[in-house]
Amino acid sequence: AQKAAAIDELTGMMNLKSFRKAIAEQLNTMDENEAGILIMIDGDNFKSINDNYGHMIGDEVIKLSAQMIVGRIRTVDLASRLHGDEFAIFVSKTGDYSVAKRIMEDINSTIAVEARKRNLPVITMSAGAVIARRTDNYTALSKIADDALYKAKESHNGGFASA
Repeated sequence: AQKAAAIDELTGMMNLKSFRKAIAEQLNTMDENEAGILIMIDGDNFKSINDNYGHMIGDEVIKLSAQMIVGRIRTVDLASRLHGDEFAIFVSKTGDYSVAKRIMEDINSTIAVEARKRNLPVITMSAGAVIARRTDNYTALSKIADDALYKAKESHNGGFASA
């Protein structure tokens, strides 16, 4: 029951509650010089997929997106479906935004390839990132990353912005 309460039913990813808890644990165990990166992710033009293809296809696109996200990170990193077409990643042991940007580029390119293979509509994911340190907390980090995400979404085609 505890495991079921920590997992997003559609994608099998961590849900928001378990993600927040896991990030708090990561932040608490970081060394003073250590950093991580919180990436907030949102599907571009996802509403049009539900409107044009229906919610069943929309769910398939969300599941595909989740698979591509999980498949592009290391086992020490964290990934979550927050809600709808919004996801988040916590990349451990780096403060280099180019790492986060490469992860997002990889996610977007593999979603495009896999969507075509599966006859699904192609979606891009925009992302905003912030460097996290031991003294930070999830709420403040998510706000900063979310602000960067809004800048990234201006292009609506897989944009990336760092705080």
